[in-house]
Amino acid sequence: MIIQSHVHKEFFDIPPGGHEIICIAGTNVTVPGMVVMLYAIQGAAGEGIRNAIPFLLFPHSIVLEIGADNIHKPLEHEYLLTMDEGDGLIMRKLN
Repeated sequence: MIIQSHVHKEFFDIPPGGHEIICIAGTNVTVPGMVVMLYAIQGAAGEGIRNAIPFLLFPHSIVLEIGADNIHKPLEHEYLLTMDEGDGLIMRKLN
């Protein structure tokens, strides 16, 4: 994926039984030591959006909200995004 051209989607139209692969975060060789968040931000990356988090501020907690036409209250799931020793990203569900 080229982070600079990534379009940040907030909504996904998924049919019953379907699925969607969603990129949550990534690293960029031109911005060492930072993780670029790829969710819930309007516009393309690199257009003055401040959406990078330094490695020093990890772990990072995020809450994903999932809604659908037949769900009265959106489901919320919390995840912990951590770095491994090789600067790889690990995402674990907390609840």
